[in-house]
Amino acid sequence: MVFRLLAGLALAAVLEGQSLHGLYWMIPAPGSEKEARLDLSVLKSNPYLTGVLMSARWKELEPAREKYDFSALDRGIAAVREGGKQYKLAIVPGMDSPKYIYAAGAERFPAKVINPNRPNYGEKGSIPVPWDPVYQKHFSRLIRKLGERYGSDPLLVSVTLTCANFMSPEMHLPRTAQDMEIWRKLGLTSDRLLAVYEKYMDEWAASFPGRFVCLHMSPSVLFADCTADEFACRIAQYAMEYHPGKFALQRDTLMGRREMEVRPTDPMFKYKDGLLIGYQSLSAFVYPQRQGSIEMSALNFVRARAQYWELWQGDGRDTGTCSKVATAMEEARKLGYEKYKQKLIAAGLFRTPEQDTWEGLQQEMKAGKDAKKATKQ
Repeated sequence: MVFRLLAGLALAAVLEGQSLHGLYWMIPAPGSEKEARLDLSVLKSNPYLTGVLMSARWKELEPAREKYDFSALDRGIAAVREGGKQYKLAIVPGMDSPKYIYAAGAERFPAKVINPNRPNYGEKGSIPVPWDPVYQKHFSRLIRKLGERYGSDPLLVSVTLTCANFMSPEMHLPRTAQDMEIWRKLGLTSDRLLAVYEKYMDEWAASFPGRFVCLHMSPSVLFADCTADEFACRIAQYAMEYHPGKFALQRDTLMGRREMEVRPTDPMFKYKDGLLIGYQSLSAFVYPQRQGSIEMSALNFVRARAQYWELWQGDGRDTGTCSKVATAMEEARKLGYEKYKQKLIAAGLFRTPEQDTWEGLQQEMKAGKDAKKATKQ
């Protein structure tokens, strides 16, 4: 109890200097001045955005060993600065790791994109084995270089805890039955992967002092001895003990098709009183069958006492959508979860799990069951 109180006080102290709240627009680092100008026009014209989550691929930042190209990040950050916003950084390794690390001896894990919702569906590639020393040496050097260049920027509010990734900043790893067999042969255990996360929590925090380090949680890290929730809790406990007030938890699955399930073991709810909590939309609101309604999304947002919400590229670009999201989010916060829920019920806007008819739901559930079955074998 005392530790939790101290963590909360430390969080409040950090928040006084660095505020991570509101709506953030998910964008890649602009590849050209034209793209940067387009981003700037959105940032200047959209008063509902607090800032951006800017992502960059490792292979584009460092295409060859110690040959850095930070021009895309510099363009994007210049647009953020001129637009009067904040930014968050997400650097993606995984399938976006540079080829030179494999030539240098880093161990590969064969990977294939099996998510049909991704534009590169079916693509084959590799990710580095997270505990491989060659991979870690080069990725750690990149983090230090990024910290030297951007770590003192007052507009930077958080960095993403990337280190064991597949196709995105989320803590995904390939997890088909065939993948799990390969992981077993490579010696994957929760303890071994936890050591990787602890190492990189330390390194991101050291390179970016005074900034939040954010974990994009995912249910697809599976172990025979540890559930995904338990594993994320172990990361959170380490961060709270050694980096109090600097850690944030995020899920990239906020949606409004129904009231989202609350598990007692879910770190989002377990630590909502002591850690900064954030969400990213599951999809764009232009796809309501998958994402659902703005109002139900806001209900799920406020239920977790979340502080910030990341919007997909099309939603963040549209001022009208941002206005509706900001209005719903503020109303839900003012009324509180229970009163806002009753308002939605009275207006006929509340949706039960039985009303969730998204056709991909059954596919997701089957994929999850297959992965758990493979883990137990």
